[in-house]
Amino acid sequence: MYLYQATGDDWYLSIAERALHDINARARVECGFAAVKDLRTGELEDKMPSFVTGETLKYLYLTFAEVRPFVVLHPCPSRPPRVGSWLTLLTIR
Repeated sequence: MYLYQATGDDWYLSIAERALHDINARARVECGFAAVKDLRTGELEDKMPSFVTGETLKYLYLTFAEVRPFVVLHPCPSRPPRVGSWLTLLTIR
């Protein structure tokens, strides 16, 4: 979903918006979000997996954020960072 910020392609924004709407419509409960046990029946489980806030909601937030918090300026543009280094973070311009 963060691909919208990287590419500017509105298609990714529409997918993120649909995902946000579906999560709210299907999994929203009084104190957060529940795991969907069965998509066919809409049955929910009495738990909220940690990835919901740790990943899903974070990336939805970053998709719609006007400020791009993860812009990385490479110190040496003539030489790309080696794979596995901390400089291989996603660069958005």
